[in-house]
Amino acid sequence: MPIVSLSGAEAFANLKANRKSLWPDGRKDRSRLDGVTKVQFQPTFGLIPGEAVFTMGSCFARNIERRFSELGFDLPTMSLTLPPEERASQTENDLLNKYPPHSILNELRWALDPGAEFPEAAYLSIRKDLWHDPHLAGNVTPAPLERVRERRRMVEGIYRQIPRCRIVVMTLGLTEAWFDKETGLYLNAAPQPLAFKADPERFRLDVLTVDEIIKVLDQIRDLLVRFGHPQMRMMLTVSPVPFKSTFTGRDAIIANSYSKSALRAAAEIFVFQHSNVDYVPSYEIVTHTSRNSAFIQDNRHVTPSVVNEIVDRVVAAYCPSLVSAQSTEKADRMSPALLREHLIESNFAAAAEIFSRLEKGQRYLDWGYTECNYRLSYGKTLAKLESTAEAQAQLAKAAELNPQDSDAQYSLGLVLAKLQRAIEAEECIGRAVALSPDSVEFRLRYARQLVANGKPHDAVVELRIAADQHPGHRAVREYLKTVLGSLKDPPPAFVGADAPSAEPTGGKAESKTSSPSRAKGGA
Repeated sequence: MPIVSLSGAEAFANLKANRKSLWPDGRKDRSRLDGVTKVQFQPTFGLIPGEAVFTMGSCFARNIERRFSELGFDLPTMSLTLPPEERASQTENDLLNKYPPHSILNELRWALDPGAEFPEAAYLSIRKDLWHDPHLAGNVTPAPLERVRERRRMVEGIYRQIPRCRIVVMTLGLTEAWFDKETGLYLNAAPQPLAFKADPERFRLDVLTVDEIIKVLDQIRDLLVRFGHPQMRMMLTVSPVPFKSTFTGRDAIIANSYSKSALRAAAEIFVFQHSNVDYVPSYEIVTHTSRNSAFIQDNRHVTPSVVNEIVDRVVAAYCPSLVSAQSTEKADRMSPALLREHLIESNFAAAAEIFSRLEKGQRYLDWGYTECNYRLSYGKTLAKLESTAEAQAQLAKAAELNPQDSDAQYSLGLVLAKLQRAIEAEECIGRAVALSPDSVEFRLRYARQLVANGKPHDAVVELRIAADQHPGHRAVREYLKTVLGSLKDPPPAFVGADAPSAEPTGGKAESKTSSPSRAKGGA
């Protein structure tokens, strides 16, 4: 049965009425595909400024909720925070990430349906006293069983706030779904390797069909209608973030193409079947935008500026009064002098907001910035806010635009170190030292990164150079003494030495890998 059936007259009338029904022809008009791709929104309902919005689904939902919160909406999901030692990312609430559609359905049942209860058998034993909940995000560390149960209660507590949220935003992530034969439930991610090894026959991988996805979406909607807000409205989107790997043995690009195509096809059918569901074209916007602009360096996650642009367009379409009021107010306040004032006063959140708004239409050019300097300044401001992934996206572009800018290389290296990308951090900071060899700050931080990467002898060489260049620099002398004290086989010239000046080298000490001028990509 067709999704839509129109008379010939209706079809031609549609084509005539909407110029965006024509694919953008680059020979005539490049505006729709320039910058962040412009795709038309067709809202069937509106947003109320400040109202509660519930976001659920893949990691892209975390990006969306952050921007909604910045725009003044009430996001229950942002009240959940997990300590850094219990997660592998910078996102405090990524415990909420849901990847295959079944995992969203499961969580809604356990939280909202009085007849559904999380099965104790679903918890997986990793090793003695350590357990894992495979229905939560896979990047959460195993813990004692009581802590794992506590995490589950935290997540269910968040989902129980759905009835107060008229607007539900759902992002669809994956079609590869792991099935637990013992509980009869699909997991949120692949089982932990140790749990799989203990009972490999318990689990299987299913690649979902379009019909299966639609069936789950219908069940999700039914739960929201029964137990959610009486005027529930859903914004449905497909995450543009590809999966990291496929378990099918196929090329990841091919497997991801099927996964997103099936999700997108299911979403299209589902939206046409239900009047209280709108489709938001996040997937189309990102995938038709230049990859260098759309994705950060991992080639998977979307840059913060593109996410912000998508959400801003959603809000502009669904709540134009809010955007109009905020745009007027912020435009009145924006000026280079105000930006400088925010930076001087360390009001980095306000400064980052101004930088973000300068992105549109390359307004930073009117303020005297080159694109490299703009992205460098914006990235350093985001780093001050501990918005590490966002900072990395901006700084990587700055370093790409001007590879000879030592500040860009150094700032990018610091952020990469925070992201635990140690090898890349060493390379970037090493390039910064090669570009500015007299900078004691750069060389000292390079030495610290070398030590962190298990290269203390190389660090000694860099510290001796810094000590020769800056004999009175206390931090260099003290750190050199610390590194030497940690070595089982210190360089002969330093045995028993109390300070680096005991044996100056002038930077001529030999090392196979230490000198930044010989580091990968060094000048």
